[in-house]
Amino acid sequence: MNIDTTLSVVVCSFNGAAKLTPCLDALARQRVMVDVLVVDDGSTDGTADLAKAYGFRVISHERNLGISAARNTGLSNAMSTIVAFCDDDCTPPDDWTEQLYLAWEEHSEATVIGGLIEVGHPMSFTQNYLTYRNPLVPAEIELAHSPSVWYRLARQFRPPHLPKDEAFCVFSVVGANMSMHQQRALEVGGFDESLIFGEGEEASLCGAVRARFGELSVIVDPRIVMAHRFDVSMKETWRRSYAYGQGAGKRWRKQGGWPSLPAVGPAAVIVALLIAPFSWSVGLVAGLAAAATPWAFWMKRNGPNGHAVALVYPLAALVEDLVSVFGFARGVSRESGGSSRVRRR
Repeated sequence: MNIDTTLSVVVCSFNGAAKLTPCLDALARQRVMVDVLVVDDGSTDGTADLAKAYGFRVISHERNLGISAARNTGLSNAMSTIVAFCDDDCTPPDDWTEQLYLAWEEHSEATVIGGLIEVGHPMSFTQNYLTYRNPLVPAEIELAHSPSVWYRLARQFRPPHLPKDEAFCVFSVVGANMSMHQQRALEVGGFDESLIFGEGEEASLCGAVRARFGELSVIVDPRIVMAHRFDVSMKETWRRSYAYGQGAGKRWRKQGGWPSLPAVGPAAVIVALLIAPFSWSVGLVAGLAAAATPWAFWMKRNGPNGHAVALVYPLAALVEDLVSVFGFARGVSRESGGSSRVRRR
């Protein structure tokens, strides 16, 4: 292990006391112990006291400032050359920090190194569905190269294949499992605190890093895996999709360009409506076929997951897409206000 490389882990939490314990337990039993800093983003539920009981450092905001501000607090106050971030509803495996060290030893030229997210111990319909349609996947590097409209549409029907056995460059990492060189990340300004959840806060940082240090400076190492404890209910999945859509709508209102909208669900509805006047039964079948296309690719790549209810996943994805579209419309029409800055967790 390179003695010049030190590692801090930052956990940002807003009223997360009810779900923080598994995360802190996991950090306390890491094979390679590191400095842990919990940023309490204006909680009122005892989040700070819980973290202090583990002996971890805690910094508390007087009020809720949002995820980007909380991450900047952690980035600025970490005591190591490398700063890793873990969400409060994640459970890092016992070798997580060990794998982070290995990745940084092999890729010391990088500025940001991300990892992969897995659904932790899927039990409910929702959690099994999210193993099929994981919302927390690194964005492929092709998105940084002005991809065509066709590519953007096609990738939603047939998600891009990401390497599983070697590190690769990405457009953006996932915030729930990312690490960065502290000094270099601060050089580009850290996280943009004007961005709300879902508005591309991680992508904004990664873009600034690539512009300063080159494309090879933002990578994902698939050995760094994080278990995410997704809520057991579909209601929480819809809430998250609505929030992502709202953030995308706000980003599009500010920046213009190609809107970040889910294509599968709306396309399925449009196909069904276009054909229905001629034959409602054919229209229904065609719409369902469009909705099921990503599911077919997933089944081909990963094989059956052992659940007969997987046949319902295309319908669940259809509803999730439409909820995201409603969120996008709200984000486009709604002026930015104080409530929009509140952190999601």
